[in-house]
This record gives sequence, C-alpha cells and structure tokens, in this order.
Amino acid sequence: NDGRITETHGFGGLEYNYDDGSSRIKSEFGYRSEDYFTTPVSGEKNVKTMLHGYVDWVHALGGGYSLQVNSDTEFRNQTSKEYFKGQTAIGVAKSGLGDAAVEIGYDGDKKFYAGLLTWKMSGGWHLKAVAGSRRGGLKCINGLCRIYPEYRGASLELVSRF
Repeated sequence: NDGRITETHGFGGLEYNYDDGSSRIKSEFGYRSEDYFTTPVSGEKNVKTMLHGYVDWVHALGGGYSLQVNSDTEFRNQTSKEYFKGQTAIGVAKSGLGDAAVEIGYDGDKKFYAGLLTWKMSGGWHLKAVAGSRRGGLKCINGLCRIYPEYRGASLELVSRF
C-alpha cells in the first residue's frame, strides 16, 4: 500500500489548588485526528477524530474526609461511527483509611456499573474490592498502560508497593 496516515494531536491541562492545598481540581483535554492519504494524491479520508478529557476533583470535607470525582471520557468519530467511551467514578475517601466509590462506564450503547472499596493497610499495602461490571480496553493507571478485558463479577486485590 502506498498510502500514509497523518496524525494531528493537541493536548493541554490545568490544575487549581484551593482550601490551603487540601482541595484541587485537575483537568486535561485534547483533540486528535487521523487522516489517510493515498499516492498519487486522490484525496484524503478521515479515519478517526477524537476529543478526550480527564477531570480529577478532590474536595476536602473536613475531619480527613474528601469527596472525589474522576472522569476519563472520549468522544470518537471512527470510520463514520460516533460514540462516547470512558468511565466516571464518584466516591468518598478518609485519609489514611481508604475510600468507597461507584463507577459508571460507557462504551457506545453499553453501560457498566461497579462499586469499589479500598482499605489502606499499614505501609504500602492496600486491599481493593470491586463488584459489578467494568469497561474493558486500554487503561493507563499511574503511568502504566495495559489492556483490560471487559469484566462482570467480584474481585479482591491485595497490592503492595515497595
């Protein structure tokens, strides 16, 4: 094939801290376009256009508690198919103890609902329980990107950081 794909990608973000640094809102947004060109030049075809955004909000409630909202959402127009995909979680955290959250995932017409509970044990250990359904696909968590399968059920995870 003598064609080529050209990508255009713009990205930016902002972070605002308030309540003397105990609360913050962080947002990142981007635009991406992938176009296919043929040689000899007979025109171009848009393969994918994507708008993506990430919001992470932590609002201190007092007494070591905080409200947390995290959303990672994309709007895609891919080969003439338009859809949203991503997930949004809303929860409450207690400093030094852990957090409880509900997560809503979406991938086109499919919806996913899960409950998450994390207990921060001593040191770098924590125990995480998940029940419900979660969207699969490429997910990047703390700089590590992996492909996760779609999930329905319950799990218990013990994690240690050294």
